[in-house]
Amino acid sequence: MRADGKGGLTICNIATDAGTEGQARWWDGATGEPLTPPLIHPGEVYQGVCSRDGAVVTACQNGAAWVWPAAEPINWALDDLRELAEISAGQRLDARRGPVPLAPAEFSRIWKHVRSQRPAHFERSAARVEDWRRYEVEECAAAGLWSAAAWFLDRLRADRPMDWEVAAWRAHVDLASGAAGPAEDKLTAALKLGPPDAVRAWLKSRADLAAAGEHWPTARWYLDHMVLQRPGDAASYAERAVVRGRLGYAAGRIADLEKAVELGAGGGVVAQLAQVHAGADDWRQAASLYAAAVKRGVPAWAESALASLKAMDREGYQKACAMALAQASAGDPGPQQMNQAAWLFALAPGATADYSAVIKQATAAVAATPPADRHNYLNTLGALLYRAGRDREAIDRLREGIKLSRGGAVAEDWIFLGLAHLHLGEADEAKRCLERFHNVPAPPRDTFSWQRIEYDLLREQFESALAESPSNLKK
Repeated sequence: MRADGKGGLTICNIATDAGTEGQARWWDGATGEPLTPPLIHPGEVYQGVCSRDGAVVTACQNGAAWVWPAAEPINWALDDLRELAEISAGQRLDARRGPVPLAPAEFSRIWKHVRSQRPAHFERSAARVEDWRRYEVEECAAAGLWSAAAWFLDRLRADRPMDWEVAAWRAHVDLASGAAGPAEDKLTAALKLGPPDAVRAWLKSRADLAAAGEHWPTARWYLDHMVLQRPGDAASYAERAVVRGRLGYAAGRIADLEKAVELGAGGGVVAQLAQVHAGADDWRQAASLYAAAVKRGVPAWAESALASLKAMDREGYQKACAMALAQASAGDPGPQQMNQAAWLFALAPGATADYSAVIKQATAAVAATPPADRHNYLNTLGALLYRAGRDREAIDRLREGIKLSRGGAVAEDWIFLGLAHLHLGEADEAKRCLERFHNVPAPPRDTFSWQRIEYDLLREQFESALAESPSNLKK
């Protein structure tokens, strides 16, 4: 309802084959008659408001706002109104056949007559013409009609030669049309005219739109200019690294990640660079970067622990375990969080001098979990008991978990069960665990995965223990 109570606005969203069409309509509060035709929107309308002068503003799903000026009263004779309606619709009403298309000559005659009689009605301010041209640019660009978009932009530029955003839009149209050279020159010149913060916001919005549509070369083009605009901005390099990765440019991606980290990027970017080094088996660098990522707030304790073990960095492994346990012990953690932190202590011997605290946490995680879901939690507890030298307790907990798994025992069950039996000198039981371990499918080798890294570390420990056993079970 309008503020003075003299009118109201209705909003209706209609599902069509092409998507949702939004409609708004302005009504007379006294008579209940419509004051406007349905105001059509290319998408869902969320909200609308009315001003005292009858203007309507609507907000749409795509983030656009539409302004519908108040209709001006037309005090025309009936015949003049009829002719205006005919040229507006391109049709005339026939008494027998209903709406009939106007022939070109007839349309031209009526147009010239109405315009000669009512010239003021056809006058438009420069601002209205500019708004219309901008609207047409958006519509043509959305439809991929680049030549038409260029036509409207050229006229906008003629009227506003110092408008940097219009010039930048023109560069975008050239790029979309395949004219990369002229586009580069036009964008470079346009960006020199705009305020730095506004220029960067515009470049980012264009890069984000291109990336959302998976137009990766276009996204990179805008990000290249973002980097040129602010060479000290870590975020620009980090965003370009993602796009370069999508384009298969591995060297460029790594260079951008390194630059972003050098400029103080957040822990997420540091972790991305660490993952690159891990995938290249550069474990010392990967371990260092994961430790830095953890310090910058990324909970990458598992990756940090595994990378440290691969780098033969026992101190780094111990730090990752301690930080994970401290984080999981803070507040009110759930059993899954407690179990994940505790599991890191089981990956290798020597995670801590005293396992009592982490065993207490693993025991609490088991107790907080329904029996049917305890398999993985009992596996963690059994592995920790083995690391603490409590082999018989470890065997009991591991077998309890295997029983609850109902045939779903994992490689880690048989590894730690076999290790505990070996430690007790029970060679036959250890041999049976080895056979069961070989029957569990291993994670694939053809692609990098932390699951495979963890599997290989534990497998190597099992094989080493078997090789050192008096009976040498591998034979």
